[in-house]
Amino acid sequence: GAWGSPVARMVGQSVRTAPGFHGEVRLWLEEETIDGKRLSAIINETRQNPKYMPGAIFPTSVAAVDDAREAAREADVLIFAERQEVLRQVMRDIAGHVKPSAVAVIMSKDLMEIGHGGIRFGSQVVTESLGIQAAALMGG
Repeated sequence: GAWGSPVARMVGQSVRTAPGFHGEVRLWLEEETIDGKRLSAIINETRQNPKYMPGAIFPTSVAAVDDAREAAREADVLIFAERQEVLRQVMRDIAGHVKPSAVAVIMSKDLMEIGHGGIRFGSQVVTESLGIQAAALMGG
């Protein structure tokens, strides 16, 4: 989407020269169709996201996928840029499919719940849902 695409592009550019990086940056997206083609196919074929980042080129290290489990499979670092209402569903989808040694970074608003149990942050929800360490990266 509008936030995940630039993050995936920046990470994809950064890891190209990172020692020890062997693999790809998987960009999970909620699949949609543009002019009769799946957005993930458009990104993988043209290296561009015409809806959210027209003209910006993704490095070849970035692969768009429409399956959250596939995106999380064997990942060392999970970066979540989803809206909070989507984040919970993604957690349910990938639970049990994440490496125990993986770490997560939440790039959306971290405050998820205020209720009788107190305040809960997105990083807490990820840790509880996936059993991995998580932190939040937020701007102001």
